[in-house]
Amino acid sequence: MIPVSRRGFRGAPVTVGALTITDGTTTWTPVVDSGRVAMIGVITGLIAAALGSAAVLRQPPWPKMTIESDHLPGHRHH
Repeated sequence: MIPVSRRGFRGAPVTVGALTITDGTTTWTPVVDSGRVAMIGVITGLIAAALGSAAVLRQPPWPKMTIESDHLPGHRHH
């Protein structure tokens, strides 16, 4: 097995996978960074929530209702 890494943030090594050689056959096994996958999911959710909230605040899904003084219930026009 041969570990494969790259230089990450500030030159720190980050493992990206491993090469395994068995009976002359080479196999690549990538490393899945579950923390990075989770962070991408959280950021995507926050962006979706922010965009959805902005859309609803700009134009609410309910109809615009206003009550004017000459249209009050029980108010008779003279």
